[in-house]
Amino acid sequence: MENKSKLRKLQEWSDNRKNWRIDYIFYPEDKGYRVTSIKNPMGYVSMIGIFLFLGGFAYLMIKKDEVSNFTMPVSICLTGFVLAAVGSISHELIRKRNWVTIEAHCLDHETKLGRTANNVHLWALRTLCKFEINNQEILCTPEATWPKRKSEAWKDHFIQERIEKQGICMLRVNPNNPHETELLRSKKHNRSR
Repeated sequence: MENKSKLRKLQEWSDNRKNWRIDYIFYPEDKGYRVTSIKNPMGYVSMIGIFLFLGGFAYLMIKKDEVSNFTMPVSICLTGFVLAAVGSISHELIRKRNWVTIEAHCLDHETKLGRTANNVHLWALRTLCKFEINNQEILCTPEATWPKRKSEAWKDHFIQERIEKQGICMLRVNPNNPHETELLRSKKHNRSR
C-alpha cells in the first residue's frame, strides 16, 4: 500500500506541476494510482497491431541487406499500423459507450501553454466543473489540449464552444466513476451545426 500511495503522490504532483491555479481532481476508481488498462477485446487487437508493426519494422532494420522483396515486411508493418489504430479507436468507443451526457456548471477554467515529453508545444484547458449524478454532487476537472500553432482567437472560440456565458457546459461522464469525465461542445453549439 505504501508503494501505491507514493506512486499516487507522484502522479498528482505530475498532474499539477505546471503551477495550475486549478488543482487536478484525480479519478481512479480505487483511489489508487492511475493506469491505462485493456478493458475490452479491441485493446488486444491494438496490442497485436503494435507488436506486428514493431516486429515488421525490426525485421526490416535487422535484415535490410538480406531481404530481396520488401513486400512481406512492409505488409506486416502496415497491417500492424491499421490494427493498432482501429483497435485503439474502437477500444475507447466501446469503453465510453455507456457513459452519460450531463449538463454541468463550470465554476472556473484556465489555459496554459506547455509541452509534452517529446517537446511538442500544446495549449491545455483545465476546467473545474460541478454536476449531480445519482443524488451525489461531484466536482471534476476535465481537460482538453490542442496544438500551439492555433491562434488566440481560435483558443477563445474553442472555450466558447464548450463553456456558455452562464457557465453551463456539457460533460460525458463515466457513471461507474463520475470523476472520470470528458468536456463536450455545448448544446447551443451542437444545434448550430
